[in-house]
Amino acid sequence: MAVSNVTVSQSNIVEGASILSCHNPLIFLITATYTGTPPAWCRAYVMGFDSVLYNCLYLRDESATERTFYLVADEILRGHIGALANFDQSEDTLLKCKYLDALLTLYFEVEGAIAPVTVTATMVNASKDFESITGACMVDEYTNVTKTYVAQKNEMVYLYWFNDNAENEIKIIDPTKLVIYSTNQTTVSNMGAKLQELYYPNLVYNTASTAGQLSCQRLTSGGGVNIGFYFVTGTIAGTVGSFSNIVSDFTYTLDEISPGQWKLTFDITTNPTNGQSFSFDCTLVGYPKFTITGEFSDFSPVTFPIGFIRYALKPTESTTFSGLMINDDVYPHNIIVRNECPGYVLLRYADRNGQYRIMPFSKYYSRAVNPELIGEINQLVLSLKNDSGDTRPVGYRNRDTLKLTAQNLTEPEYTLLKDLFNSPDVEAYINGKWLRVRVQGDNVVKLEKRKLKDVTITVELPTSYNITEL
Repeated sequence: MAVSNVTVSQSNIVEGASILSCHNPLIFLITATYTGTPPAWCRAYVMGFDSVLYNCLYLRDESATERTFYLVADEILRGHIGALANFDQSEDTLLKCKYLDALLTLYFEVEGAIAPVTVTATMVNASKDFESITGACMVDEYTNVTKTYVAQKNEMVYLYWFNDNAENEIKIIDPTKLVIYSTNQTTVSNMGAKLQELYYPNLVYNTASTAGQLSCQRLTSGGGVNIGFYFVTGTIAGTVGSFSNIVSDFTYTLDEISPGQWKLTFDITTNPTNGQSFSFDCTLVGYPKFTITGEFSDFSPVTFPIGFIRYALKPTESTTFSGLMINDDVYPHNIIVRNECPGYVLLRYADRNGQYRIMPFSKYYSRAVNPELIGEINQLVLSLKNDSGDTRPVGYRNRDTLKLTAQNLTEPEYTLLKDLFNSPDVEAYINGKWLRVRVQGDNVVKLEKRKLKDVTITVELPTSYNITEL
């Protein structure tokens, strides 16, 4: 017997997306090309755990010189990832996800082969169905397609991205900050100017010169930092000044670049440091005087191991979040912000991708107590006059239930709730603490366009402990 070639004929990787869900059948096929007697066995192990071998089973002979084995690997790989769970995260932080994925390499050895073949992929606590056109491969997650998240106003929401290379440069850019690249120093730093409008709330800024708006634009210069702000108002009058807490080699100019259009330019010939700031006053004809301040912030990129990363924030309005950059490419996500009345209840659950979502439900809910008798003790009756009965309860245990409603859901919000009913980990925020609960409720179906929907669910809280005779 001589084995001339071994291939992984089914790696489950599609279009180079080496990320696989492991809570569904995950089958690897290994095909050996041979002459003479066919190989009798194939075995596998996970890199770093080569003392534990898994036997691959015979599947079929492809021809007189090719034999294929298969390995059912999903349960094996789940054991190396560990159980799915949430983790603590503060607002405005970007972290590598815990308990969600693991970068693993499978080795396959075939009898008579000189060397093993391998499959390396990020294995994920996620699930896929038969309707998936990419099988167990999570192509959309790998390519960071835009997703929709739902949040309660001023409450936490988690946004997820996949990092496919440990050398990727990743940074979170606040949408209200202007990124400035400064390359004149030995150490290159990426700085941002955060604009704050103080006295005129309706004057906004963006990256394009639009009539009636204050806009900002990054300008290039031979050294240091050069920032330009455009006032597009028709007429501008007044002065610019009141610069404070800024480096000494700082200059500015105010130029009318076209009738009614002025440009304020800052030149900083050395890199500003984190926390340095400036301010200037401006009066627009027909408007009150306003002051704009700028604060420099450090936007140095960071790196993460291969796998999912998560950003936590508390949005105040529905928006498209475009603040995460991977190697200067932006991967936006949509956030739908609901504004439930005070007293709302938050449910946090893991969706089918193993990613935690938080959904607010209306304050208009009902709570029911369902006591269950543990048992009774028979008592000796000595006197009908003096005794109060012939039995005494041992005690009660009960699980409170909440009936919650999410009102006027749009189709995207409604669709996202589907995973709530199948989630292995659902928690409700009750009295300042997340409690693990069980959920039952309405079936979630696809809505007709432009229709809103209320969803009512029943949440069973953890067991309530009481004083007993035991």
